Amino acid sequence: MPAGLAGTVSRWPEALIREPVRHAKPLAGQLLSNPALGVLISSATRNRIRNNGVRIDTSPAGFSAVVKAQLAFGIYESAEIRFIRQYLSGWSRVLELGASLGVTAAHILDVAAPGAEVVCVEANPHLLAALRATTAAAAKAGARVTAVHGAVPPGPPAGSGSVELTLGRSHLGSRAGPGAGGKPGRRLRVPAVDVSELVRGWTRYALVCDIEGAEAALIASAHPVLTGASRIVIELHETTYGDTAVTVPELRETLLGMGFRLMAEKGRVLVLDGPAVEGTTHRPPRGRIAKEKKTGERCG
Repeated sequence: MPAGLAGTVSRWPEALIREPVRHAKPLAGQLLSNPALGVLISSATRNRIRNNGVRIDTSPAGFSAVVKAQLAFGIYESAEIRFIRQYLSGWSRVLELGASLGVTAAHILDVAAPGAEVVCVEANPHLLAALRATTAAAAKAGARVTAVHGAVPPGPPAGSGSVELTLGRSHLGSRAGPGAGGKPGRRLRVPAVDVSELVRGWTRYALVCDIEGAEAALIASAHPVLTGASRIVIELHETTYGDTAVTVPELRETLLGMGFRLMAEKGRVLVLDGPAVEGTTHRPPRGRIAKEKKTGERCG
């Protein structure tokens, strides 16, 4: 047998194992995200579901049966939560954009320094009650938690004080911007948030960001709230910025090109040390996204 062919054949068992495992993970996630399981679990636990060491009160209306099952099996925002617990332990100031039901904020509060200040921003008004209840229950003595209703504008500044928000099939997964599609009845306007004001006076802070594509505007503009953060946990999304499709690899490349240092990543979720950290150098955005922002011309 030729040497090259022999080498290929010798890798078959590994490939045969790896490929089913790769497909098995999403399938397992779908099976465990069963609403019937969520109903059984919430009944058995009286809506006090333990998630990665933190007990979450899932009685507020925002918690669906699917989310309850995902919390119980540890598959709800698993990469983001793992990175929060590993890389944000002991932090005193954290800004979270896209706080949703407050589960990730509960983990931030669980590992934060005593008396930490945590500001949570959520655009979807249907999630605010759950967010406030979850963070209030998770806050330790002396901790200061603020929930802010509003959205980060998803594109270049337009001078408007509001942002159009399109809700997904459930209240989770809403997306800001007129290009988000959706039925007219699922669209509403929410306040635009000046995130720079939220960190005014903060000298060292962490940023947690999961805003369903609106992060492209922060990255393309090298927004001060982004470049001023000492550590970032961010989930990237395929999106549109300035009427141009933007991919996750492009957003990742732009962040690294700005001087952010990659600490860890899992799929679309990244942990980075920001340009504000000693020893790193901030550089303006480069690549296709930055060029389009500067010239206004579509590239590619």
